[in-house]
Amino acid sequence: MIKTILSSGAIAMILAAVPTQARAEESKPAANAETDQAGDTIVVFGRGEAKIGTAQAASEGSIGGGDLLVRPLLRVAELLEAVPGMVAAQHSGSGKANQYFLRGFNLDHGSDFTTYIDGVQMNLRTHGHGQGYLDLNGLIPEIVAKEDFRKGPYRADGGDFALAGAAYMTTVDAFARPWLSVEGGSYGWRRAAAGGTLRALGPGDLTLVGQAKVYDGPWQQPEHLRHYSGFAKYRMPVGAGTLEASLQAYRATWRPTEQIPERIIGTPQCADVFCSPDPSARGETTRIIGNIAI
Repeated sequence: MIKTILSSGAIAMILAAVPTQARAEESKPAANAETDQAGDTIVVFGRGEAKIGTAQAASEGSIGGGDLLVRPLLRVAELLEAVPGMVAAQHSGSGKANQYFLRGFNLDHGSDFTTYIDGVQMNLRTHGHGQGYLDLNGLIPEIVAKEDFRKGPYRADGGDFALAGAAYMTTVDAFARPWLSVEGGSYGWRRAAAGGTLRALGPGDLTLVGQAKVYDGPWQQPEHLRHYSGFAKYRMPVGAGTLEASLQAYRATWRPTEQIPERIIGTPQCADVFCSPDPSARGETTRIIGNIAI
């Protein structure tokens, strides 16, 4: 298990990344703020959306970016676990797409659950591991401003792989101020991320975010994860609308840990469940996504 450790300063910097509309101002008491017995102000932030008359089923909903940022994440695909009944498991290393479960049903690696980021479907239509392969490992959690979800049955507007449900993530338009997050934990877990927005760069604003992660895990053969990802978004007014151009890039290498037969556990070949019968296995993934929307 990864144990993520954040200093109070790092937490403050992460919360600073949340758009000001998504959280109460700390500089002055909010209308929904409460005061504890010691006299300290407790800031409550959240969202409010009227779904009555717009949602077509009770199994639809929305999750704000502030709610997502305060969730402890063992892996980035756990952002989907904010969807009630959703589980994201992992095998074969931290660079492989997760195994998803919804309401107790096995969705494999995304075959029956689709995810969009700013309108771009993340499921790969063709992949050596299976159709609908949903790899969210390159997603930087701090850039998610909102997550809408819908759980079955199938609707045509969800496109392919939406048989059991779909999630629609929206990235931030800008950050109120630059931020930096540094993490450390068990089994060699290290993560550094930073971001900010350059205002009035030409006719618009440019938001930049970068992330780097390393991890070894509890395995007999260290996983040796090396993960790098970046996000850039340029936003400018065009006529009565807004032009948004974004670029996401992701690169990772690791030593995958595969499933092992139970009968070899305790043998000279495999001392315990953390063994690696095939130390020669390697994992590698690269993904670049560009998007222009008006």
